[in-house]
Order: sequence, then C-alpha cells, then structure tokens
Amino acid sequence: MRKMELKFTKFFKINMIKKSTLKIDRKTVILAFEWCKNKWGVSKFHDTFPKLVCHKKIDANRMYGYFDEDNNEIHIFLQPHKSILDLIRTIIHEYTHYTQNIAKNYDKYAARSKHYYDNPYERAAEDKA
Repeated sequence: MRKMELKFTKFFKINMIKKSTLKIDRKTVILAFEWCKNKWGVSKFHDTFPKLVCHKKIDANRMYGYFDEDNNEIHIFLQPHKSILDLIRTIIHEYTHYTQNIAKNYDKYAARSKHYYDNPYERAAEDKA
C-alpha cells in the first residue's frame, strides 16, 4: 500500500466512515478540514483557525484550492477533483500552507523557482498531503 493510501485509510478509520460513502462535496471537505484541525491544530503564525470557503465551480486559473494568507481562508474548488483522495490531498495541502510562515518568503521562492515544486513551501505541502 502506498504511503498516501495508508494515510487516508487511517483518515477513514478515525472518522468511522467508508470511503465509498463519501462524495466530492462540501460535507467531505468539512470532514477533512476538521480532521486537519484536530491533527495539526492552530498555526503558530495565525491566532485562529482558517475560514473554509468551498466553491462548486472551478476558478479561472483551474486551481484545486489555495490558502489566502491575508484573510486566513482556505478555498477549495470541488469541480476539478476526480476522486475523494484528490480532494482530501488538496485540503491537507492547503492546510499545510496555513501552518507555514508563507507571508515572509513564499513570493521570494516563487519568483526564483522555475517550477511550482521548486518552491520549498509547495514541496513541504505536497509531502504532507
């Protein structure tokens, strides 16, 4: 079993649900978001948990989700996700950005990086997800 699959198997067991009962919807997003909050807690760079904003339609940039540092919000777009695992990975990825000190260095790394995953904040978020 791959590392990611093992992680999500634990997620489903902890939440006492069957993967087959989940849908790509707001309820699943909230469930995964609450799991992240319980697992990693409040970021040391923010005073509160982020607000969760769930969108049905894809945005113009075809993003799966993003963390808005200025407003302390995690935005998740349902439409582009093809599986429950993809959706949960996106939520974990964006929650990881919430826990990082991205206000300080994210743009600097993004400007120097040729590829998305050259940015250490993106690599760390992908590793966790």
